[in-house]
Amino acid sequence: MGQSPSHDVSGYRIAPEWEPHQSTIMSWPTGWEGLNYNVQSDIARVAQAVSKFEYVQVLVPPNHVSQAKEMLGKGIDIIPMQVNDLWARDTVPLFLNKGKDLVGVNYNFNGWGRKQPYKYDARVASNLFDYLDLPGFRSELVAEGGSIETDGDGTLLMTESSIINKNRNPGMSRDEIEKIFKSELGVQKVIWVKGVTGHDITDSHIDSLARFVAPGVVMVSRPAPAPANDKESQVWIKQYEQAMGLCKDIDLDCENGGLTSYVNFYIVNGGIVMPQFGDKAADRKAVEIVQKAFPNRKVVAVNIDYVAVGGGGIHCATHEIPRV
Repeated sequence: MGQSPSHDVSGYRIAPEWEPHQSTIMSWPTGWEGLNYNVQSDIARVAQAVSKFEYVQVLVPPNHVSQAKEMLGKGIDIIPMQVNDLWARDTVPLFLNKGKDLVGVNYNFNGWGRKQPYKYDARVASNLFDYLDLPGFRSELVAEGGSIETDGDGTLLMTESSIINKNRNPGMSRDEIEKIFKSELGVQKVIWVKGVTGHDITDSHIDSLARFVAPGVVMVSRPAPAPANDKESQVWIKQYEQAMGLCKDIDLDCENGGLTSYVNFYIVNGGIVMPQFGDKAADRKAVEIVQKAFPNRKVVAVNIDYVAVGGGGIHCATHEIPRV
């Protein structure tokens, strides 16, 4: 079917991550120079963990297919496709569903404001519409999947810094952007957290700070304490405090954030695949908190130290296609 300039999305909705998935899409990293093998090993471990719960497809540049097959192992399918990097959360389209119908939204990925090469990643959404034979349309906005959280009950949670930003949507006001999101995604309410412009390559995606775990319930990642003169960290702490006042909240109080955010987990069919970082006490505590929030799901922790060096986590590297 492929991409069209617009699509009638009346009656469609953006599903929360905890609803059933048809599959998970990931991307194979090839541009990490001396860290390539280490990062690929992290991604292979994540893909293998997710594949225990649901079908996984990995986008792999054609000249890296044989290597990816060997590292990924059995039970994981490969889609030959050029990509620039591993951040499938941001490059794969968002999907809306209505009954048995599925439509994708291309949010015009531009390398988080042209901060790194994105020639191939900018085409991932439209290429997937063709490969999966699904209808899709191009949004009026530039955004990334990691900047958008939904509770499936008509509410979005987002950071202003990663969307109301001249490197994505120049000249557009918050009201204008919010109106478009409501129209395109079928939601009624948008909750904004300020975020920190320049905090990382994404300008502070919401999925490293706060995640919906149920309608009206947000899990928030507590940042590590910082001295008063550490201005950047103090700003991030203020974002945490703001996020903690949004809804009924669960404090993921393992004193992490930024590169080591435990809330950057991925909800899969029947489970949670979450990061661990080698601090046994903090890792164990984080698993306990997440398990308590999802008592009917199996929690699996995967070490992703090298992916974290690049500023992201497991949620950043995965993207669900809803089951219809």
